[in-house]
Amino acid sequence: MLYLNRNTRVNFIGISNNSSYQIDLDKKTYDLSKDLSSKGGTLYDVAQNLPSVQLESDGNISIRGSGDIQVLIDGRPSGLAKNANSFRSIPASSIEKIEVITNPSSKYVSNGTGGIINVVLKKGKKKRLNGSIELFSGYLLNVGTNINLNGSNDYSSWFMNTGLGYSEPKGENRIFVDNFENIPNKVFQESERIRNQLYTLINVGGNLDLNPKNQLIGDITFRFSDADNDNNIRYEDFNLNELIELFNRSENESEINRLIQSNLGYNLKFSKEKHELKFGVNTEFSVTDEKSIIEENQVFPIRTFRGMDRTYNNENFERYLISVDYVNPLKNNSKLELGYLTKLSKIENDFITETFFDSQWIEIPEFTGSTIYEEDIIGFYSQFAKKYKKISFQLGLRTEIGDSYEIDPGIPV
Repeated sequence: MLYLNRNTRVNFIGISNNSSYQIDLDKKTYDLSKDLSSKGGTLYDVAQNLPSVQLESDGNISIRGSGDIQVLIDGRPSGLAKNANSFRSIPASSIEKIEVITNPSSKYVSNGTGGIINVVLKKGKKKRLNGSIELFSGYLLNVGTNINLNGSNDYSSWFMNTGLGYSEPKGENRIFVDNFENIPNKVFQESERIRNQLYTLINVGGNLDLNPKNQLIGDITFRFSDADNDNNIRYEDFNLNELIELFNRSENESEINRLIQSNLGYNLKFSKEKHELKFGVNTEFSVTDEKSIIEENQVFPIRTFRGMDRTYNNENFERYLISVDYVNPLKNNSKLELGYLTKLSKIENDFITETFFDSQWIEIPEFTGSTIYEEDIIGFYSQFAKKYKKISFQLGLRTEIGDSYEIDPGIPV
């Protein structure tokens, strides 16, 4: 037991809450500026620490186990695929915060019902020129540099985020299967994947205040990545713990991706705080070229060449968005939101598959061809949110009218 007399002085240490996470009614926000572990690396490294987000070994992304997600950049659809490898092309130092929306409201399009990841890039805010240069390195090999510049005055602000990096992430996977009915009754699979990637990002934009209530905003983003994937898989089949077959399968894939995205917006602010009307036009164009060679060999019981295939895939993507969003904060901690969206998308895909036979490459017709897919969507939404003491709720309604079709030039319409 500890006794204190009246002359004893006790010093208290106050601990403040400076968490990098903020939880709201419909989302969780991760502030990178408050997390030293996010320095260096890419969005891929940061995403591994996001709440409710899972990055699988095969590159798939899910939120709370659902793969039906959408990735946004500054609240707008982006060219980031639902594959974790595309996250490696955005430097972490260019990101201000990340919002994870686990229960999307009626404000968001229907193809993200499983969840939404919104990446907010840094913008110019202070009334002076600011800049930073970052060099980073890591193990496994992960080197690069990021340059961030921003500035503003009384009427405008601008920003520029650039990044260049090279990485060689490595993944290993082992699978054991016991089969109690068939032969082989035991299967062992071991794989090793190495992805060598060179990537760069340039994001430039700003805003101009025409007057206290009218503002123009705009930005443009260019992203490039060049990657090689080497995947070696070893298959071992056993019967009564005795090895009966052993196969090696090697996959080599090269991928080049180029993307350019632009945004132009107009914001109208009303007299009441946070009462505003926003107009936006967004365009996106991307080109992806993929080549792969797959070879399989039997090693045991006899050494045999099993076959070799190669594929080519070229994808051209374009998208146009027109949006209108209205926000009106009402009395008693309530808010009304209304909005409209038009989305026009087009994907052109050319693909060729060949197999090596009799010392020559032979095209496989059923896996060779080209397709054109177009999708037009018009959507409207409305939602009402209210907070009463410690209780928050949100009601919303969304309707979409869509038209899509796919054309195979090899098949008469």
